[in-house]
Amino acid sequence: MYKNAQKMFLFRNQWKRFLIVSILLPVLFLSSCSSNERGIVISGNVTLDGTLIPNGQIHFLDLQTQVPVTAGIRNGKYSVSIEPGEKSVKVFAEKVVGKIPRDPNQPDSEMIDKTEQYVPKKFNDQSELKVTIINKKEIHNFNLKTSEP
Repeated sequence: MYKNAQKMFLFRNQWKRFLIVSILLPVLFLSSCSSNERGIVISGNVTLDGTLIPNGQIHFLDLQTQVPVTAGIRNGKYSVSIEPGEKSVKVFAEKVVGKIPRDPNQPDSEMIDKTEQYVPKKFNDQSELKVTIINKKEIHNFNLKTSEP
């Protein structure tokens, strides 16, 4: 009798879990879909002095809400879902400039890449780049130049 009661208890718990999962999964799926539909997909190319930035990041900061959105730059391209409005834009990319010990206190430690930001500060920390997002799908290219002609 004890084993039958235990089996019945386990069956009821499994059934409850099944019901909970079958109710929650569609709700989670629909909520994630609806949030993407409200966002606007923007994409484009990012170049520095006419050369595609191979790897980096592009940050969009909403000027009203101060909410940031970040996208990776791969082979000079980015794509991100973002809310409409005016955004401040910052571009970051690093290059390997040498090797350094992983632990500076132990010169014999494993050597790792030393990287350096090569995008000028006028496009990241001191950026004045801005963009206004309006439509459902937009292309915004950023052709950055280290020196103005």
